[in-house]
Amino acid sequence: MNYLKSSIGWVTLGAIVMASLMVPAGQAAAQGFFNRGASGDDDLVSIVRNTSARFRDIDVAYAEGYVQSLGCISAPAEGAMGQHLMKPSLVDGVLDATQPEMLVYEPRRNGTMRLVAVDFLIFYDAWHANHDFPPALAGQNFFLVDSPNSFGAPVFYTLHVWAFKYNPNGAFAMWNPRVSCSTFGPYGDRF
Repeated sequence: MNYLKSSIGWVTLGAIVMASLMVPAGQAAAQGFFNRGASGDDDLVSIVRNTSARFRDIDVAYAEGYVQSLGCISAPAEGAMGQHLMKPSLVDGVLDATQPEMLVYEPRRNGTMRLVAVDFLIFYDAWHANHDFPPALAGQNFFLVDSPNSFGAPVFYTLHVWAFKYNPNGAFAMWNPRVSCSTFGPYGDRF
């Protein structure tokens, strides 16, 4: 896989990893690691679309505390995910369909960014401190990303919801062949 990395993103991700691992088990239980949201595929896509539509304007995302997390993530044979923006305060071990930890944008040729998906994120250790089963949100199982990984992060779970751009691989697939990083910065899909 070919990833374009951002040094700001690595610092942000590292800080989030450390903060998430420091959540005491009692506090995590109090926060509930609760799977809020309705059940069913269409319901989760609708919830995301309805509650995250304001982030089509990337300036709104920045104003609400989202920061650039990584470069535009692509795997040319698979497609791409896009540019992730993360809200560090949401990487707290709580899964909430109305508050995605990450927003995913596709760079456009005119220099703007188009919201294409959201990405829910929870760290393995934080989740399994209180659960002996993998996380799910509104009936959708998360993907496990083992360590070591291209992000330099500990083991984590992730769930993409392609609520703003059609994905022929499915609304919850990791990669979207219709998304490209070719216009991201000076390097596009390359390092």
